[in-house]
Amino acid sequence: MTFYYITKSIIEDDGNVKEFIIEQLTKKTFKIYYVSAKELSEDKTKTITTEMENYLEKGLDIQFERSNQLERSKSGKLKQFSSLLNQN
Repeated sequence: MTFYYITKSIIEDDGNVKEFIIEQLTKKTFKIYYVSAKELSEDKTKTITTEMENYLEKGLDIQFERSNQLERSKSGKLKQFSSLLNQN
């Protein structure tokens, strides 16, 4: 629910971000890959980081990477949230 709130009310609210994927790289590190017409502003990235810290915990490392296209599954679906923890 945390990511649903963040994505629907913050990331997608201005129509700039067309699609995104949030990956949890470590316990405290998340990377947000996104497709957009323009880079996210510093204010927008700060707001997203603050909201994620409010819902999860303080001291998170939130990284943002703008892409032209996001990787999809073989079926063509976009998996918006994934965790790389415990994957060997």
